[in-house]
Amino acid sequence: MKRKQLQDRLERKLKREATLLMLGAVGSLLLGLFVLFLTFWSTYGILLFTTYWFLPWSHTLLMTCSGLFLLLLFIGNATTERTYLDKIELNLGPHRDLEVAVAFGTGFGSALAFQDMKATRSTIKMFTTLLYTGPRIVVASWQMVKRALMLKRINLHYVTPVIAKAYRADSRVSLETLLEDEHEATHQIILEHLLSIDGVVLLKSEPPGITLAPALVQELQQD
Repeated sequence: MKRKQLQDRLERKLKREATLLMLGAVGSLLLGLFVLFLTFWSTYGILLFTTYWFLPWSHTLLMTCSGLFLLLLFIGNATTERTYLDKIELNLGPHRDLEVAVAFGTGFGSALAFQDMKATRSTIKMFTTLLYTGPRIVVASWQMVKRALMLKRINLHYVTPVIAKAYRADSRVSLETLLEDEHEATHQIILEHLLSIDGVVLLKSEPPGITLAPALVQELQQD
């Protein structure tokens, strides 16, 4: 495959991916805003109905507190490790799964969950994860936008010759071989842009190099 043809195919690939990412970002943002809307008004309603009899709230104060709660959700989502929340530990015995479910649905059953500290922590994690749904979706939309902008910044003039070498080799190629014909000042830029392309795999074992995933090779051949 000629270098110009390879560059054209890479350009179409990156433009297509950037467009899909931007569309996905718009969809995720709309969904995230909808979830935040529901969370906001749910918070408003809970504050109103749980404190109405002994602590009358003004509409402005309820709106402010609900808004602050959403802000705290964003802060909490940003400062909490995803792997911690996603690790659910339940020491299930006979009918234990039923007991935990009943704890949510009855007024007195909540004590059952606290008989097992693992179940208690897991219950709190699941509830927290549910509250973080809106912020996570909004943040995901921003990550898509950043990824799309990054793809648009890839300089194919630098990247195409390197990918052409890996494409022709059809196997692992050392970084030294890939960059030997490139100016040393551009090496860092080439590597950053190169590794931003899906299907370009960095091999860290000695000697460091890259290879092209079969899916990328097939995509370039079929385009």
